[in-house]
Amino acid sequence: MESKRLVKYLKRKIRMGFTIADKCRLNTERLVYKTPKSFKMTCLMILVVLDLMSFKLTWLMEIIHIGQIQDIYTTISGLLEFISGGETLTSPYCKGLLLILTVLNVWSFFVVNKEKFYLLRVSSFSSDMADVKISKADTQVSYKNLDVCDEMKNGDVPSAVEKLDHCIADVKKAKGCARFGVYGIMHTPLLFRLGYLIGDQDNIILYHKIRSNDSLFTEWRKETEHYRVDIKEENENIKSNILLLEISMSFPIKDSELTDLHPAAKHILKVKSKDDNFGFDVLKNITDADAIRDDIMKEMRRICKKYDIKKVEIVMSTSVAFTIYLGMAFSKQHDPRCVVYHYEKRHYPWGIDIDAAPHDCYIDND
Repeated sequence: MESKRLVKYLKRKIRMGFTIADKCRLNTERLVYKTPKSFKMTCLMILVVLDLMSFKLTWLMEIIHIGQIQDIYTTISGLLEFISGGETLTSPYCKGLLLILTVLNVWSFFVVNKEKFYLLRVSSFSSDMADVKISKADTQVSYKNLDVCDEMKNGDVPSAVEKLDHCIADVKKAKGCARFGVYGIMHTPLLFRLGYLIGDQDNIILYHKIRSNDSLFTEWRKETEHYRVDIKEENENIKSNILLLEISMSFPIKDSELTDLHPAAKHILKVKSKDDNFGFDVLKNITDADAIRDDIMKEMRRICKKYDIKKVEIVMSTSVAFTIYLGMAFSKQHDPRCVVYHYEKRHYPWGIDIDAAPHDCYIDND
């Protein structure tokens, strides 16, 4: 019974993303990373000299003709003669401590100083998914997992949102000046909130998986493929302070699927693939995504200002990467309240208030 409880506890800790040990390690790495290299190099030379003296290998100093090391050796020798510390330096405990400190110092150069990349794996439908392809082989990757499959399976959206909020807060603290990547499959409102919490930063890498059984998640390319969308405003003459934003890229959003949202009583901004070029893989590069996002945000904010919009409701059929990327553009200071809805069985039964607390964010539309 106890072993089952332990296994259940460990699985829960893994799904939570960052553990206490992760936080301690990442905080230590960040502290070492911020330490000037010149200071770490000086410490390393001091430790090397002390190691040679503790193991009685000072004859090697005659071979080493580096002025700074010779100066350090002369200084330490003088201090040890003054305090009579030679015997202490050669004790087994001192030898062990010096070796440990030397190894840690070397680690700070060759491990911590590598380019760091925090890669977050997200899932809310199934824990099994394709692997991810990392573009740089010389990158130190820290993999983290945000798994809310159990919460979503049980219909506990607030708990899933709470776990997501905690995970993103931990990631933002841990990544420091390092790059940060996201890949996986998750409900649209959760992905949008994830992007919103991350914010509009330039060191985020998003991944997309081509819809084939043998493909991996790969980084969005930079080369444009000239994918574009049509943007159209509707219901200009009605009196409403609610804007319904429809974004159709993967597949078209039908008017019959929106009846629960009462679109006739709201301002509408429709965004759809140009020339009906729908598909899961129509948008695969950051250049086109950036241009489309800018156009959407510019037009949405124009309408919000014109009609004094108080709430934006969003339905979208877009890739995981673009859903996150659009969420990153929204601002609490510049944009109205935002609710993103989930598509299921030809309607939108629930949504998430993007800026609300986890226990207040769930919107039941059934």
